Amino acid sequence: MDEYIYYVRDPENRPMVTVCLLADDDGNHARGVAICSLKETGPDKSVGRMYARGRALRAFRKARKNIHKSSFVNREEAYKS
Repeated sequence: MDEYIYYVRDPENRPMVTVCLLADDDGNHARGVAICSLKETGPDKSVGRMYARGRALRAFRKARKNIHKSSFVNREEAYKS
């Protein structure tokens, strides 16, 4: 499984958003996002990667059970909006 991680940084160059993109051997993709709270003392890249990666893996698992087999959108209400 291929993995690509990138960050969205604030004006002080702190990584406030971590995004993990995953691609499996069948060409399926999933994304996980972790947003750093402003209440935290400082962003920790390893924690952001952990949450983003876990959420991307969860998206793959949910997509396998998804009733909309042709798409990786996990929530039915997204199709109704």
